[in-house]
Amino acid sequence: WRQWLQQYPRHRSAFHELQALDLSLEMTQRILSTLPPSGEDANQLRRQAVAALVRTLSAPTPDPLAEGGVIALVGTTGVGKTTTLAKLAARYALKHGPQAVQLISSDGHRIGAHEQLMTYGRLLGVGVHVVETPAELRRVLSGLKDIPLVLVDSAGMGQRDRRLREELSRLQAASGRLRAYVVLPATARLDTLDETLSALKVSSLAGAVISKLDEATSLGPVLSVLMQ
Repeated sequence: WRQWLQQYPRHRSAFHELQALDLSLEMTQRILSTLPPSGEDANQLRRQAVAALVRTLSAPTPDPLAEGGVIALVGTTGVGKTTTLAKLAARYALKHGPQAVQLISSDGHRIGAHEQLMTYGRLLGVGVHVVETPAELRRVLSGLKDIPLVLVDSAGMGQRDRRLREELSRLQAASGRLRAYVVLPATARLDTLDETLSALKVSSLAGAVISKLDEATSLGPVLSVLMQ
């Protein structure tokens, strides 16, 4: 990096801007390689680097909730899946009414997981269904086929637990309409996020939801993983 910055001194401020975000060196290098080698002042290059970072991220338009259907949140333990699920349900219920959304808890591993989702359901005035087996999940989803939006809360496990991928496969086998989003906390380390996505089959995911933004000291690790 010292040699590179000596060759392109105007890129120094752009480099420091990206490193201040705790962006991985691989992603920093990828973004800086898109900048013109000369002809721009340092501040202009810094702004171009941030703009390149934004362009690299793939944000869906329109909001995935607008499509409705069956959406499941997957991920490791403690990343905020249940809370995120409740936020999505609240947003949809405010726009379409509580009768337009239903919640399903398939998390039988964590103590109190069902009760937490039921509490959210009571607060929002939406129905909550508890399933323990793949057959129960298929049966409940079949009975909710006329509901515009069904949100499924899945079991959380450690990122090194091979059952994490099995949980994703189990959910997707229950319904061809199901779209799975992985929940990634902005507070997690880069290696932990890498292990999470390595444990899941990324091609089977519809996308990612970033949680715990208010607790994060920087967004570099989660943005690096999403871009990669």
